[in-house]
Amino acid sequence: MDIQEVTGRRLGAILSFLFYILCIFEASTTPIKADAVRPSLGCSKNRMPRKFFPGRTKVIKRTVSGTQQRKHAITLPNNYKQNNVEAPPPLVFYFHGWSGDHKECGGGCKNVPKRNKYSFMTVSMTGYGVNAKYAYNSWNFAGSANFPQPREPICTTSGINENNTYCEYYEDAGLGCDCTNDDGCWWTTCFDSVQQVLSLFNELNQRFCFDLDRVWAIGCSNGGMFTYELARDARSAQHFRGIIPIVGLPHYGHSTGPLLEGTSMFGLFGSDDTTVPPKAEPGSDDPDKSEDDSGYLYTTYSKVVQTWTEMNGCNGNGQDPLESGEGNDDYGAGESGLFDCIQGCSEKNSTHVVGCIFQGGHICTRREKVPWDPIYNFILSNN
Repeated sequence: MDIQEVTGRRLGAILSFLFYILCIFEASTTPIKADAVRPSLGCSKNRMPRKFFPGRTKVIKRTVSGTQQRKHAITLPNNYKQNNVEAPPPLVFYFHGWSGDHKECGGGCKNVPKRNKYSFMTVSMTGYGVNAKYAYNSWNFAGSANFPQPREPICTTSGINENNTYCEYYEDAGLGCDCTNDDGCWWTTCFDSVQQVLSLFNELNQRFCFDLDRVWAIGCSNGGMFTYELARDARSAQHFRGIIPIVGLPHYGHSTGPLLEGTSMFGLFGSDDTTVPPKAEPGSDDPDKSEDDSGYLYTTYSKVVQTWTEMNGCNGNGQDPLESGEGNDDYGAGESGLFDCIQGCSEKNSTHVVGCIFQGGHICTRREKVPWDPIYNFILSNN
């Protein structure tokens, strides 16, 4: 074999290898269609996780290193199949309000999503806390605790609020807080709530079968505020198709919209809510800012919808009315008594941004009525 033949074979091998790498690169950079199915790793397994059954709820205990053990409730739909690669169900996370736990979601996570009409897999988590002396179970999000200084104050008594000892309670309970920089406004755990969610998400990906392109976050009150954090944090934003905040708004000065375009939102807010007011007071000098009875500041729901519309690269300012009829889909909002609904991104097929008002106050618990049908209809419409 002469040297020219050897050189030719080596060159051919090199070119073949480069072509192979080019094919892999092209495949990895091809956009995924909005209606594509991306099965989780658990879909490749033939057996269900031990002690889990279709149509049943099981409570598990998990601990992220350096934090505390928490309980989470996992519910599988009635028609759940472990190796359903062709049509895996959506996965919905639920995050409770301040002082809540994995039980708060109630029938919204256990009964409604099991119907064949919806067929969702749900996970209702418990945030960090002890539910004693105001160190309540909670979620850490932008502005709520140990946020880098300087920052926009999230309460009107910033720096002078001697009566606000929430941070001290969380610090005394060993929940990750160092109150040295507390300006009197910190009010949640200081543990990393995003990391807590990602730890469980990675386990679910390995063990259960669901569609990785249809993972949603529903949250109420403090849990609703936390859903915005999941959509803006670089670690978690890529995993969530959209969020459903219920009576939860970002603190004023911390509403940034989603990190990634293509992230949908459907917010529901109470007309009589004085804990997280969705609208500014009449005559306010800032129509984008609302204030609760304790002096905590929030971004109004109309401003949130506007920011999410803009960050999704959509037309307009997100103030278009959401109406049913003539080919328009309001997701059943009108039938459920929702009103003052505004929307953005209506020109897009798979990305929608909606904010609605319902008649009522600051609801979250199992004993109070949450309009679940519009929520799940919205999720299904964003396939």
